[in-house]
Amino acid sequence: MAKTQINKDKSFLEEENFLKEDGSIGCTNNIDENSIYEQDKIVEEEEVLENDKSKKYWNEETEKSVIDFLYLNEFFYESRIKEEEELAIKEKRPINKKYCQEMEKKIQEVLTIKDRYIQREKIFKEHIKIPLQKLVENVLFNYKLFVPGIDIKTQQRDCYNFVYLKFTNFNPWQRTKSFSYYGTIAKHHYLGKRKDSAKDTKTVLDYESNKEIVDSHESEELEIFQPKNNSLKLFNHVIRYLEKEIESGNLTKNDQKVADAIIQIFKNHEIIGVYNKNQVYQLIKENSGLETKDITYCLHRFRVLYKILRQDFNEKNK
Repeated sequence: MAKTQINKDKSFLEEENFLKEDGSIGCTNNIDENSIYEQDKIVEEEEVLENDKSKKYWNEETEKSVIDFLYLNEFFYESRIKEEEELAIKEKRPINKKYCQEMEKKIQEVLTIKDRYIQREKIFKEHIKIPLQKLVENVLFNYKLFVPGIDIKTQQRDCYNFVYLKFTNFNPWQRTKSFSYYGTIAKHHYLGKRKDSAKDTKTVLDYESNKEIVDSHESEELEIFQPKNNSLKLFNHVIRYLEKEIESGNLTKNDQKVADAIIQIFKNHEIIGVYNKNQVYQLIKENSGLETKDITYCLHRFRVLYKILRQDFNEKNK
């Protein structure tokens, strides 16, 4: 299989004069909508993470593999456009249209790579998955961010999936290393879960006091994510179909984003049956960048499609 080469540095930006005088590209890593990842905080935490003497598991080969993985992902370039637009608003300046046009060009370039899913999965499984699991584990234990009542493996798995769905937000054209970036995301995820723990406890108590009322208004769970449908073969059947639909260009832009999020959730199928409907929605929202109403609109069509695919699958596997 011939591997398609993608420009893996910012030389094309320098040639077109996209860079600022300080060498930056006009966009930063927007890694949280609630501003908990301010740049000075990232730098401070980078120093702590870089002092982790045990991080032999995350080396230069891992850093290179992260870039290879990102450059085969069209949503990476969409993230660059989004962060440039947001930074332009923050800095009260015009959007760098040349930069955005170049990112659009890169998106189209990646879309022509028919086996990009295979290439990405191979890179991730062989060079990133284990280091990422180790990173998530070390952050939890080094900072002692355990949540009472939840077993450690569940916390690690939850954080791993969260970081994975934030993967394309990393910008390798900035000075931040991927190790520090993903480590910071992992740390704040654990911190957020600890903060939510007290709220969740109160919610449980409120539910127990009002169980009858709550149950009478219980909304229908997404059938597509129900534990009873957790056959790996069925997941793979759905994944293959969605990947073909994305590559064919038959889906709308929003449907494409939701389909890609579903693919990533299915490929990390260990989370199926662990997350409730709201958590699944949150995973899709974080990965797609869409509003809840847009996701709901897309999922309505995907539910219909899923029923057809499941029926087809059952017919072929009687």
